[in-house]
Amino acid sequence: MEIIITGHGQYATGMLSALHMVAGEKQGICAVEFLPEDSSQDYRAKLTQAMDRLGDELLIFCDLSGGTPFNQAVLTRQSYPRKRIEVVAGANLAMILEAALDGGSLSELADHVEQMGQKAILHFRQGTTSSDVRQDEGI
Repeated sequence: MEIIITGHGQYATGMLSALHMVAGEKQGICAVEFLPEDSSQDYRAKLTQAMDRLGDELLIFCDLSGGTPFNQAVLTRQSYPRKRIEVVAGANLAMILEAALDGGSLSELADHVEQMGQKAILHFRQGTTSSDVRQDEGI
């Protein structure tokens, strides 16, 4: 299974950089940016190039649902009936990290990282204790 990270601006390369910082260099993961100067067709061509380069099982992480990267990922996936492709929107670093380090079946992994992403969101409210915050450097 290989991974495409995509989104608006430099979201994808930023997430890939953060992933490498936390987990080291990983093979089979690429970033596809949707830049302000890109048309939908330009972006789709970039996404298609990445999908052509990678294997038959792809997990595509998008920054948000309903945006051009997500819409084009969903539409482009239809052009690859022989590939198994899952598209997940609302991606955060915890989700991408989990997918990069975990194995398992593609559909189960997509479901798992969706749940993982929701659990990774924490609102630290004023007046609560700091028991969830590590005293050392963390990751």
